[in-house]
Amino acid sequence: MTYVFSQLCWWLLAALIIGLATGWFTFARDAKEWKLGWLKLGLLAFVIGGIVAVLKLLPNKPGFWLEAALFTFASFIIGCFLGSWIRGLLCPAASVVAPLLDTTGYPGAKPLGIAMPQGGADDLKLIRGVGPKNEKILNDLGVYRFCQIGQWSEANAAWVGHHIAFPGRIEREQWIQQGKLLCAGIETDYAKAVRNGSIVIDDKADTALSDAEIADVKQHLPQFAASVADEDKHQGFRPLGLAAARNGQPDDLKLIKGIGPQNEGLLHGLGIWHFDQIASWTAEHASWVGSYLAFPGRIEREEWVDQAKILAKGGSTEFAERVKAGEVPTSVLDGTQGQDNILKPVENP
Repeated sequence: MTYVFSQLCWWLLAALIIGLATGWFTFARDAKEWKLGWLKLGLLAFVIGGIVAVLKLLPNKPGFWLEAALFTFASFIIGCFLGSWIRGLLCPAASVVAPLLDTTGYPGAKPLGIAMPQGGADDLKLIRGVGPKNEKILNDLGVYRFCQIGQWSEANAAWVGHHIAFPGRIEREQWIQQGKLLCAGIETDYAKAVRNGSIVIDDKADTALSDAEIADVKQHLPQFAASVADEDKHQGFRPLGLAAARNGQPDDLKLIKGIGPQNEGLLHGLGIWHFDQIASWTAEHASWVGSYLAFPGRIEREEWVDQAKILAKGGSTEFAERVKAGEVPTSVLDGTQGQDNILKPVENP
């Protein structure tokens, strides 16, 4: 054995370095993303070769080259695990799973996955067409959030459709549109029925929808709001808007401190009609809307999102009660007074 090491030390070092690089670049936080087929075969061959070497079934030079191959393979595998472990230590905040080479031959592009979110995964079964089986398949791909599905491209939908052995299903059943709505905090009629228990989710929920069911999905999905001028010139991301209020009944956004008739009208123009839409805004959404309203940072300072979260759950705030009681003056349309103005702290007398 010492003789083998002395003769192959540089080869073993090279194998270790190659293994380190392989482990680094194929690192994945979710162990399910490792493609272990080749490794299992390699380990099986390693065990068989080890038995042959220990029993000295191959004499002289053949035995030497067998031992050399075994040590080289062992160095490579050690390097792989070391490379993955080191990257895990150096990149603890990385949440995106490095995409591996797709050897399945599916058309399209595999969507990027993420590690299991710390706060838990979204209930993907709220998407009509996704049952326990499809949810597990999506989770195995690193898909845990509605927003991930809502951001899929046509190529991603094609890849996943082939992966679940039903090409075109995702497009027909409007998974992406449903994901966009749920990501924006807008529950579909189907999602509400699942939450309140009127629809029980079982294995049948994974069954492909019939033409009549697909027509029903399309009929009950709200239309998205149209784009606005210079939409891409504002910092952040525009939140998803609806072409009209759900059931034709918008919430009274003026119950949020900082929103008067003028700002409410501007928000309606963006397709923002309901408290739950504002409640789901991210920091990027608030930044974009603040820029669009020409008051950057205002939404964060006035805590529109926090107020909306309370109102969306059926609660109330001190300001909302004052509005309902008629104690808040109605602002004029030009925004020169009233609550469309930026709220300023009251100075001590």
